[in-house]
Amino acid sequence: MKGPEPLVGFARKRLRRVYYGWWVIIAGSLIHAVGALYYYGFTVFFLPVAADLGLNRAATSLVFSLARLEGSIDGPIVGLLIDRLGPRRMVALGGTLTGLGFLVLSRVSDFWTFLLVYMGLIAVGFDMGFFQSMLAAANQWFIRYRTTAMSILTASFRLGGAVLVPLISAVVLAYGWRTGAVVCGLVILTLVVPLSRVVRRSPEEMGLLPDGRQGPEGADRPAVRPLGADFSARQAFRTAAYWLIAVATALRLGVFSGLGVHFVPIFVWKGLSEQAAANLVGLMAFLAIPAGLILGWLGDRVSKTYILAGGTACQAVAMLLLAFLEGPVAPLIFVLVYAASESVGAVNWSLLGEFFGRRSYATLRGVINTIGSIGVLAPVLAGWVFDQTRSYQPALVTFALVSLIACLLYVNVRRPQIPGAVPKHVYSTGR
Repeated sequence: MKGPEPLVGFARKRLRRVYYGWWVIIAGSLIHAVGALYYYGFTVFFLPVAADLGLNRAATSLVFSLARLEGSIDGPIVGLLIDRLGPRRMVALGGTLTGLGFLVLSRVSDFWTFLLVYMGLIAVGFDMGFFQSMLAAANQWFIRYRTTAMSILTASFRLGGAVLVPLISAVVLAYGWRTGAVVCGLVILTLVVPLSRVVRRSPEEMGLLPDGRQGPEGADRPAVRPLGADFSARQAFRTAAYWLIAVATALRLGVFSGLGVHFVPIFVWKGLSEQAAANLVGLMAFLAIPAGLILGWLGDRVSKTYILAGGTACQAVAMLLLAFLEGPVAPLIFVLVYAASESVGAVNWSLLGEFFGRRSYATLRGVINTIGSIGVLAPVLAGWVFDQTRSYQPALVTFALVSLIACLLYVNVRRPQIPGAVPKHVYSTGR
């Protein structure tokens, strides 16, 4: 009888035949899952940190808003560095800064130190090493399956939220928020930095083509279709489509950020306990996983602008339901509707790559982050409204109106063309 060696050899051959871009996506998915500790984790820390440091909700929200403002300002610089240096170095550096930031955060004792550590280490590291870098990598490795790849990355972020938020909430409630911060830091350092070694800049540097297809000599090369030109940043800035996408995205993410900070406080306002609220945040993230994968699959086949318009419309409806429905069932109904709107992120960033190509993707995305600075006041607004009225209802109605404006902008986006340029095909050996 033959030993296990032939089976091991067969398995190795099969693994080598897997397009390397999918290994990049697998590594990126694990990185994104851990990155959920930054976004979803803040809402778990919100009330304990405010109580420990003696802060009101507006002041606690200000920390997140200023961190987002910082990310908006340095977005173009980070994007340019990703385009120049590649995502691998940025993921390693960003993961290191974020992990160390959480460890240092566990030792702070006043508002200003908390603000400095959160902005100077955690937020900067996250901006460098997570979404910016991994979505840029996906845009390099995939064209035909761009939205599917990005939706997998986004779904992994939701899965991280679904699994890690209830766990970190249990740690915070049992042992305190400082212990929770140490756990977050150790998890990020242990996983993200080693996984950065898997990420490579582009398929071309490994002698491959996007999507794992063969060159012109390959017999299995499929028929190609034009997908638009590869814009420089300057050329993209001259199109109406870019600015419509940028403003709509900024409005959508502003609402997303405003809610993200206050999920647990809002659910507590609706009558839930802190642990029940954290569990509901995890459920929302979990529901967004299949929704995101389905929308990612659809995004490679139907109009992305209509998917985005529908998602922001769901966002507006969810805000109104949460604002006016009463009783403990209201948060659950909100979660069921909001999960659909929270799942359009991959479609949004894939639309940017589809319309403007691979050449300056991270730079263009970074500029959109800067425009997104208009949304940094959303968490502060929600916190201030609650401090003044003891209710989140006015803030939720405002968020609904902003979501409707974003919906109208998405509907009016049209594919741009470089004047006088001949559209490139999906696969080109002349890059």
